[in-house]
Amino acid sequence: MYYMRSDLAALRVRKDVNELAKAKFTCSQATTRVEFPDGVENMLRLIFMISIADISGPYANGDFTFFVEIPKTYPFY
Repeated sequence: MYYMRSDLAALRVRKDVNELAKAKFTCSQATTRVEFPDGVENMLRLIFMISIADISGPYANGDFTFFVEIPKTYPFY
């Protein structure tokens, strides 16, 4: 079967996200969320959000959003 590099990148991202979901990282002081703004049709664009609970330090009560665009050449380059 022939795949374009962008297809391979999307397959790899799907695999990586599934592995992260299965790991079920737990932390009593933070929550995380991953969203795909274009739906699962385009897994190369994602939004990663972290909310940190009431702890001391510079990141206390912080909400952080990261917009991630994965290149079509991932994971090759």
